[in-house]
Amino acid sequence: MEYGNQYATNGLEEEQVLVSFNLSTETLFRTTSIVWLQENDDSPIRTLAVLNESVTLISSFAKNNRIEISILGEVDVKKSWVKLFTFELFSLQLCHPMRMGNKCDLIFFIRNYNSELVFFDVITGKVIHNINIKTTQMATHSDHIPKDLVLEILAKLPVKSLKRFSCVHKSWLNLLENSNFKSMYYENLKSKTTHSSSLLLWRYFHDERSDGDVYEYDVHLLSGERYENIVTLVLPSLFEDNGFYKVLDCVNGIICHYEEEGLDVKIGLWNPKTDQRKIIPPGITDDEPGFDRQISIHGFGYDNVNDDYKVIQCVYYIHGHTFVEEPVLTIWQIYSLKSNCWKKLDLEMTKKEDIYNASVAYLNGVCHWWGSEYATNGLEEEQVLVSFNLSTETFQTTSIVWLQKNDDIPIRSLVVLNKSVTLISSFAKNNCIEISILGEIGVKESWVKLFTLEPFSSEFSPMRMGHKCDLIFIGNHNSELASFDVITRKVIHNINIKTSMFGTWIYKKSLFSFIKEIN
Repeated sequence: MEYGNQYATNGLEEEQVLVSFNLSTETLFRTTSIVWLQENDDSPIRTLAVLNESVTLISSFAKNNRIEISILGEVDVKKSWVKLFTFELFSLQLCHPMRMGNKCDLIFFIRNYNSELVFFDVITGKVIHNINIKTTQMATHSDHIPKDLVLEILAKLPVKSLKRFSCVHKSWLNLLENSNFKSMYYENLKSKTTHSSSLLLWRYFHDERSDGDVYEYDVHLLSGERYENIVTLVLPSLFEDNGFYKVLDCVNGIICHYEEEGLDVKIGLWNPKTDQRKIIPPGITDDEPGFDRQISIHGFGYDNVNDDYKVIQCVYYIHGHTFVEEPVLTIWQIYSLKSNCWKKLDLEMTKKEDIYNASVAYLNGVCHWWGSEYATNGLEEEQVLVSFNLSTETFQTTSIVWLQKNDDIPIRSLVVLNKSVTLISSFAKNNCIEISILGEIGVKESWVKLFTLEPFSSEFSPMRMGHKCDLIFIGNHNSELASFDVITRKVIHNINIKTSMFGTWIYKKSLFSFIKEIN
């Protein structure tokens, strides 16, 4: 625990807070206001201590010549502070923090007298004895946590917590602008990656040959330090005649894939480990005379509250075979594996950008996708992240328009980087790549640009993440996939797979059964 200053909710004044960080979870921390312990305009010198397994503040008020000892009853509840002792007219002039002895006595030194340490009994209110040790600074265990250890702890926090912690100390304010700290932060992300997992790769390759064009699309599992172990998977066919299939997502070892044949779309679930497969029944679709029906799959994920797997799709109707015209009717639907049926959602959400299937990601019960909508002025389009909660079936949006670089319209990939929603933006004009992490859903200011890589030369196509927090992209010259280390800013190795479009997901084996899931 530490205490420090942060701006109050009115944004004008500073208030003192106690910050409590849980070392086991490395994510959970709370702040407890201590501003009410202030005595008018008398700014105290405070010491944070532990008194009989209770968090304790010793406050020295110079103007009022008084000492207060206060104990915290419950973290995050400022009213649980209890003033245990108050020593009025404390005759020993103090201008320094106090400490606790091993018998619940106060230890301090008198700077303007002889600078010797003194023991003080809080029950009798008297000096017990002097310690024949002179000092100008004092600590009964350690005065401060070493800076290196502090940075090591901060580097393990999620972005949301890190931004909240920035109010504690001035040196923490712009940590993510410090290149050394960013490298430490990213290395920590890499260390948390599950090395036992594989990388699921879906790819489509159009090879223009003199003897005729060749179209290839397949799915592989990649593993090994250099992705040298390649296992080809055969996705179950959803149509009698194989259509053009894509992988939407992979969650808990379950692959959600779909095929398009004309205006028809079929969705399937497949567990490669058990080879169990399921074709999801068609959604609720009605033909509207004079309009063409389009179906867009927007998300697949696990509802951890209801122990259910769900799929989200958007059915919309347009005039003719054009994607430029706005739909005249949009219907959102959600499928439940438990009930094995679809239902309509009474919601109006922004549709995803259908760019190389790189606009969808799932994380912790929430399906995310990014798309474009008209700004509040009704004239310009802005890009937003839509986050749909599978258990509550509600959504939030987060603006990403501020990540735009002048008039350079980027190609974006939405990925998950160690339990954080992450955008990889490729800017063609500026020849650079930006990796940005979202701290808190619905708060556009919580986007943090973790890395800017420039100049970066590659095919102008979406990028993905490997299972070692490396960037996977298409090389310029041979259409082969390559792996890029964002710390060293070098290509680690080439992956001997050619592609025109691709997608990657972290894959972990699962014994999940569809049969027991369906009622």
